[in-house]
Amino acid sequence: MADCAPIVWHGQSLEGKTILLYSELGFGDEILLLRFAKPVKDLGARVIVSVRAPMFRLAQSLPFADAVIVQYGPDLYEFGEVPQFDPLPWAADYVCSLFAVPMFVTAGLTCVWQPGERAPLPSGMDEQTLPCRGAYLKNGSSGEPFSAVVPRKNRGRNVGICWVSGRSHQEFGRRKSIALHQLAPLARPGVNLVSLQKEHDDTAELHRLGAIDPMPHVMDFADTASIIDQLDLVVTVDTAVAHLAGAMGKPVWNLVRSAPTAVWPWFWEADATCWYRSMVLYRQPTPGDWEEPLNRMFAEFDSAAEFNSIFGSRQEPVSVTGQVTSGHPLIGG
Repeated sequence: MADCAPIVWHGQSLEGKTILLYSELGFGDEILLLRFAKPVKDLGARVIVSVRAPMFRLAQSLPFADAVIVQYGPDLYEFGEVPQFDPLPWAADYVCSLFAVPMFVTAGLTCVWQPGERAPLPSGMDEQTLPCRGAYLKNGSSGEPFSAVVPRKNRGRNVGICWVSGRSHQEFGRRKSIALHQLAPLARPGVNLVSLQKEHDDTAELHRLGAIDPMPHVMDFADTASIIDQLDLVVTVDTAVAHLAGAMGKPVWNLVRSAPTAVWPWFWEADATCWYRSMVLYRQPTPGDWEEPLNRMFAEFDSAAEFNSIFGSRQEPVSVTGQVTSGHPLIGG
């Protein structure tokens, strides 16, 4: 295959073959979909994963990629365009979008869909077989620029906050975002608020809340991961930070807007999500109503603080509908 362009993969045998898996859509989608390199690797392939530059150092921590390279394009949220790549370390036999991988494999590594079909969740996968519901990415940065900024955990709870989503698509992002002052009830003695918001106009409000802002020094997602690695909990709107925390296995409380048919990848999930064991969803009951999920979240936070609970990953089984049998998904009961 050295002198030929790679063939688009539609479920053909990969034993002894090399495949290039490339990214699409937003950075959060990119993080979520990296997990699907694993079932491809399990099919016997040598896997090259391509990501956009801000994701490159982070993706190098992916345990089931034989190589990671940088891709150029498609634009964020563009779909179906094959991007350009840095030189491949090996000639690829096949190429496939990470988004398309679930069309052709289940966790049991059996072809289940015909080319051209699409579904919102991988057919044949459930909460027991969906790959990598726990941590599959890790801090790949030395963390040295941030270790002196984020307080040590014996000096209180470190809680990361992110409140704005999708600045590149302002109307879409506006519906997913909140105002920073709406997170003010998290500010209290014994809690160190740490901003995970890369772009904002809220420096004065962060100062009023006593929050730490290491993000001006962040260059890529590996740097953000090194900050998240030092946190006890992440509280965020639905943005790439939510996916990054979930992919690292970090407890994360995710504020999600209401419209279930329009909210990939959460859809009708409530409370728990099949995608990340360590994530809790706080969903709007109606469009624009952040008061109810925020009040519910603050009540859970008060309980954790009152009983000095350890913010840890959930242990209960999670169903794809998000139902749990007992206890709070992070705090336990």
